[in-house]
Amino acid sequence: MAEKKKAATKPKAGAKETAIVAVGETYPILASGAEKVLEVVKANLGSGEVSPFELDRIKIPGGGGSFWEVPDLDDSMVTEKTLEGIIIFTKLNRAFWHKSDDADGSPPDCHSQDGETGQGDLNQDGTTTSQPCSTCPFAQWGSAGEKSKGQACKLLQIVFLLRPNDYLPTVITLPPTSVKAIRKFMLRLASKGVPYWGVEVSVGLEVIKADHTYSVATFKVNRRLDAKEIEMASQFKEALMAVLDKVQADIPDDDITGANGDDG
Repeated sequence: MAEKKKAATKPKAGAKETAIVAVGETYPILASGAEKVLEVVKANLGSGEVSPFELDRIKIPGGGGSFWEVPDLDDSMVTEKTLEGIIIFTKLNRAFWHKSDDADGSPPDCHSQDGETGQGDLNQDGTTTSQPCSTCPFAQWGSAGEKSKGQACKLLQIVFLLRPNDYLPTVITLPPTSVKAIRKFMLRLASKGVPYWGVEVSVGLEVIKADHTYSVATFKVNRRLDAKEIEMASQFKEALMAVLDKVQADIPDDDITGANGDDG
C-alpha cells in the first residue's frame, strides 16, 4: 500500500509576531523603539539628551574576583555571577598617564577614542598634539616598565550591554587582559555572518592565577536573535550611537594594580 504524503505544514498565523512578543517581554525597549528611551529620559531629566557620563558602569573586579558588582536602583551594588544581555555597541579606547599613580581618577595625559589616533600632552609641555597610536612609543609592547611586557598606553575595550528589562545600556570597561577574549568572540560571530548585536550573550569571569591574580571576561552565546529581533536591536543601536561613541573608558581596578595584558 502506497504511503500517503503528509501535507506541508504552513506557518502558524502570527508567527512573525512571536519574535516581537519574545523580545518585548525580555527587552521591552527594543519592541517599543528608541523613541521611548528619549521619552523616559525627558520625563526624568527634563531633556531628551543623555550624557555619556551618566550611564551605569561595570568594571572587571580587582584581585581575581569571580562576581560582577552591578549598580542597583538605590545606588547600592549587587553581585552577579554572569551578565546577560545584548551587546548594542563596542569600541576600543586607549589611555596613557605619565605617572601611573594618576591612573586612579585623573584624566589621562593622552587618550584615543578609537584606538587608532591619540590626542594629548605626550611631551609634558602643555601642548596638545595628535599622533597615530601604531607608532607611538608608549603603545609598544614592553613600554609598561622593566618588569612588564605590557603597553604603557593601555588598550581598553568598552562594551555597551543592554540588559533584560533595562531601557539604556550599561557600560562595561574591559582591561587589556580581556580585550583578546572579546575580539576572539567577535571574530567567531563574524565567521558565521552574525553581527554582535544579533545574539544574546552571557558575560562571565575566569580567574587567572599567575604572578598577579586577575579576572578575565568570558563570552558565551545564550541564543541567536531572529531577523526581526536583529532589526530592532540595530535600530536601537543607531538611535543611541551619537551618545555611545562619546563614552570614554574607566580604568579597571586590575589595570591599576599591574595586569597589563602581558601576553602580547
